[in-house]
Amino acid sequence: MDLYYLQRWRLAGRLRADIAVGEVAILRTRERGEAGEETLSPPQEVLVVSGMRWTEAGAPSPWRRHGRGWV
Repeated sequence: MDLYYLQRWRLAGRLRADIAVGEVAILRTRERGEAGEETLSPPQEVLVVSGMRWTEAGAPSPWRRHGRGWV
């Protein structure tokens, strides 16, 4: 089996598991501000099983865009 198709087959399985879970994880990290205060980074949403990004900079990830609109 071609490696490309094997990778896609595995990804499809992880995405099916993500659909079954039906949740995204919201990740934030601690950052230091200019004045030395501790702040949180902007939220990053990722799928729980596959680890793929659901949003980037508050907008749907490029893989979610379809045609002229958003999925």
